[in-house]
Amino acid sequence: MRAADASELAARTGARLPAGRVLPREHGAWVQLGLPLVGAVWLSAASGPAWLLAGAAALAFLAHEPAAVALGLRGRRLRREHGGAAGGLAAALALGALGLGAGGLLRAGPAALWWSAPALALLGLLLPAIARRRERSLGAELIAAPMLVAMSLPVLAAAGWPAPVLAGWGLVWAAGFCLATLAVHGAKARALAGRSEPAAVAAGAGLAGLGLAVAVDRAGLLPMPLALALAPMALAALAVALVPLRPRQMTRAGIGLAVAGTLTLLTLVAVVP
Repeated sequence: MRAADASELAARTGARLPAGRVLPREHGAWVQLGLPLVGAVWLSAASGPAWLLAGAAALAFLAHEPAAVALGLRGRRLRREHGGAAGGLAAALALGALGLGAGGLLRAGPAALWWSAPALALLGLLLPAIARRRERSLGAELIAAPMLVAMSLPVLAAAGWPAPVLAGWGLVWAAGFCLATLAVHGAKARALAGRSEPAAVAAGAGLAGLGLAVAVDRAGLLPMPLALALAPMALAALAVALVPLRPRQMTRAGIGLAVAGTLTLLTLVAVVP
């Protein structure tokens, strides 16, 4: 049987989608969604609406990769061979996310609805980059990071946390992950193209971020020590930006940033009033 015939047969018979095409492949995105969401559920004290909204965020995230396959964003061949299965899976996950999200918002009240707006607004900004297959560009990733963080905000709002705590929570995570994104892109530019400017920009951003956090703390604008919570991720991003890395060492950098994010999570849970 010719390859084209096999592909056509697979599409008609609804061949199973490969496991590697079911789950999102961006490891950083798992961390950017998972750590803030785990922390939000932790602080929600088993609130029913919070659990529903957390489940909706997780299902919406999982729907991304099969949707990309079904829309042809991962290549024509994958769409031809597995588009039907991918589309069905994406639709099922999206419907599950909508159902859980609607149930959570109805039970949580207007505050959770209002705090859903940042994630939706950032998604609107990100969609053009996804459609152009530019979701791994620096600009797109600097939008995706706070968008994934923002998916934890309705969970905290549903549990009754006040707006200043939600603002501090979102700022810490968004700043930390954006600094990590800048650092990784800077390290890659230096390792692959011999360019030092992006790494220098990342290091400067890390120092500026820490300085701004200290200024916010001194002004008493938020009910939590922003600099203390941000410090693990900012320092890890500084290390990635400043220490020369080989391409094969990028995985270690990612692991280091994930560990730093875990320290930020533990710090936030400890200092949230």
